[in-house]
Amino acid sequence: MKKVVLLLLLAGISPFLRCQVKLKPAADGAILLGGLATAISVYVLVDSNTPLSVQDIHMADRQSVNLFDRSATRQSAADSESFADYAMIAAFSGGIPLLFSENARQNGWVISVMAAETVLWAATLPQVTKIAFPRNRPFVYNPDFSAESKIQKRARESFFSRTTTMAFAGAVFSSSLFDMFYPASDYRYWVWGGSLALAGSAGYFKYRSGQHFPTDILMGAAVGSFIGWVIPRIHQNDKKKQDLTTGFAFLPGKGACLNISFQF
Repeated sequence: MKKVVLLLLLAGISPFLRCQVKLKPAADGAILLGGLATAISVYVLVDSNTPLSVQDIHMADRQSVNLFDRSATRQSAADSESFADYAMIAAFSGGIPLLFSENARQNGWVISVMAAETVLWAATLPQVTKIAFPRNRPFVYNPDFSAESKIQKRARESFFSRTTTMAFAGAVFSSSLFDMFYPASDYRYWVWGGSLALAGSAGYFKYRSGQHFPTDILMGAAVGSFIGWVIPRIHQNDKKKQDLTTGFAFLPGKGACLNISFQF
């Protein structure tokens, strides 16, 4: 058994040892520690924004909202907010079937860490701007909403949409992983199209609920897409960039995966 393992490590040609993605201690440490520090800061400062006063609410005029965003002040579909959450969860869950493949299961621990990093930053970054740049939600300008809902602190947390950010982060993350594991698959376009459609519907439902302006949603889509793209890219085991490629990953139930390969 030892002889077999040694041969595999030296040759670097076993399918079991070919990790598509790998952990990178320096990068992962920075991503996780930076995300946790940001999350803690958000938790501490979350109540720092001053809620609107009754006078502020009475003075809120939808004509003061830029023309591109103004239509959001007329939206009040109550059920849409729940639909947005469902769409976000579906977009983020799109990659779960991928884990049932043998190839992906061999990289399961690395994928789990990557997913945690994606969720951490997608959930945290929007909260930073909500605190740093308070913006009234569209429903503040809508007389169909009660004054009680408008005096809550969350009424000033419009920019930018966390639900949309997480939806697009999940969609792009899942689709990027599919590309890595199945680069020749004809289903790649369906995976991308379906995931992005779900993410887009999450943003649309947040708009219809009167919770977010179009610019909030567009910013969330851009930030989420970047997070969902950059996390897999950082961890990609790209053997074409160097003559000697090494990688390490922990495979649940099978131990460590050490990949050593040479380009000829």
